[in-house]
Amino acid sequence: MNTTTGQSVASVVSALLDNRWRHARTQEEVEALVDDLVRASLPHWGTQLYLADQPVDRYSDPSTRLVVSVDPDQGAGALSYHDYRPDGGAWDSLAATTSPGAPALVYDPHGGSRYRPSSTLPLAQVEQAVREFLTDGERPSCLSWQDAEVV
Repeated sequence: MNTTTGQSVASVVSALLDNRWRHARTQEEVEALVDDLVRASLPHWGTQLYLADQPVDRYSDPSTRLVVSVDPDQGAGALSYHDYRPDGGAWDSLAATTSPGAPALVYDPHGGSRYRPSSTLPLAQVEQAVREFLTDGERPSCLSWQDAEVV
């Protein structure tokens, strides 16, 4: 779903948000999902987003995934894009400048891995990248990327 124009590119946005699967098929559902992700007062660690022709779940084999961690109280977030196609790879967001006080954002709440400080972005940039991903499922071009690495 193109959240800017409302045009349908794929039929379902799937999200593993706070360890629960959510599926959005309409513009209103997509907007609610994005709002819950970036504007809720609770931090969200390792939210997984997918764009596909049908709902994605733990048994699916999607071609791409965007992992999003946000801390609304800190006004910050980080992203990791995974492309599972043959020539794919994995990348983390890259901030234009690294802030010395950047929060330690959790990549994987179960494994305890964190994003490096250079991946921390302002929340508005995270939201822009999420919305771009939801248009076509590809790596957002609205920000810079670095090879993925979790610490």
